[in-house]
Amino acid sequence: MIPEGDEQVALEVERRGQAALLHIRGSVGFAEADELREQLSRLADEKCDPIVLNLEGMYFIASAGLGALVEAHLKARHHQGQIRLLNPRPTVRRLFETTRLTKLFPVFEDDRTALGA
Repeated sequence: MIPEGDEQVALEVERRGQAALLHIRGSVGFAEADELREQLSRLADEKCDPIVLNLEGMYFIASAGLGALVEAHLKARHHQGQIRLLNPRPTVRRLFETTRLTKLFPVFEDDRTALGA
């Protein structure tokens, strides 16, 4: 059995009209950052707006993963889109707050608000 937080990352996209809800489960380390980067790039290229990242199942994100999110933010903004965060766990939320990335990525507690804000 894999200990909580050490699961390999799983990405699942749920479409809601023009919006995309990306469920991220597990940990995003250096190796998984490329997979996340590619998925977010596809969603930005498809001009999904907003792109909501459901983080309730994410236990950890490394600096490479944060870099992938910043790159995706820039690409989404190029298409007049936005990336939003949904339900980050307390430790992940603190990381976003400490790095001041909550200035780039609004944080929401429920998907209805995140998708419609």
